[in-house]
Amino acid sequence: MSISLTKLSEVVHHKRKNVRKITLEELSGETNINKDTLSRIENGRFYPSIEQLNILMEALRFSLKDIEENPDEKKVFLAMMGSATTEIERVNFDKMISMMLCLRKHDRLRKRQREEMTSC
Repeated sequence: MSISLTKLSEVVHHKRKNVRKITLEELSGETNINKDTLSRIENGRFYPSIEQLNILMEALRFSLKDIEENPDEKKVFLAMMGSATTEIERVNFDKMISMMLCLRKHDRLRKRQREEMTSC
C-alpha cells in the first residue's frame, strides 16, 4: 500500500477547512502537530510520520483507504501493523514505515530535480 501525498494533502485540507471548519492553529492545538508542518502537509510538501498520520486520521476522521495511491493493492502494511503484538514491534514497525516514507520522498525529490535539470 502506498500513500498518495496528493490525496493526503487534499483530504487533510478538505476535512479541516470544509468538514471541521477549523483553522490550522486550532488543528495544531488539538493534535500537537506544528502549524507549519500541518501547512506543509496540506500543500503536499511533507510526509507525516506514522504517529502524526494516525493523529490526523483520528482528528479529521479519515482512513488510510482515503489516501491510498492504489486502493486495489493488497494491504500488506496494514496487516503487518495489525500483527505487531508487543510495544517494541509496534515502535520498530513505525520506524520502518517512517524510513520507507522518507526514502520514497527522497526518490520523488530526486526525480523532480532530474526533471527540472533536463527541462532547462
